[in-house]
Amino acid sequence: MFLPFTNLTNRETTYSGGRHLDLRIPEGDFIYLNSNKPLDFLVPIVPTQNYWEIAIKAGV
Repeated sequence: MFLPFTNLTNRETTYSGGRHLDLRIPEGDFIYLNSNKPLDFLVPIVPTQNYWEIAIKAGV
């Protein structure tokens, strides 16, 4: 799965367009996000519901 997101570090310490996580479809009820794995991307534009009102300081 492709999960694009932005957060409070965008335009400050990370790429302004957003970042994304490549995820596997879980076998259970939860998806665990590893904040050390986000990658910068150029497109698509992140949908507003994927704007996280937190700062994710780990990662590339």
